[in-house]
Amino acid sequence: PVGDVIAFVCEGASRSIWTIRADGSGERQVTFPSPSERHFFPDWRPDGSRILFVRSRADGNQVFSMRPDGSDVAPIGMSTTSGAMWAPEGNG
Repeated sequence: PVGDVIAFVCEGASRSIWTIRADGSGERQVTFPSPSERHFFPDWRPDGSRILFVRSRADGNQVFSMRPDGSDVAPIGMSTTSGAMWAPEGNG
């Protein structure tokens, strides 16, 4: 979590990324995967400005970053592992 907001994976049919305040209010879906995709492993940038996540599809895993509201989704690269994390400095 960053500040009072937590990013998590909803394990429903779509496996999407959601955010929620620590007090349980403000739940919000921030990724909307297609039926052939799953979104996993949200990780906050240390300064709280972006969330890193992995998109899993049949052709492989790709790492993306986005703003906490789900906007400005940008590809980072392919992932050969099942997760991704920001460096402690927040540089990728």
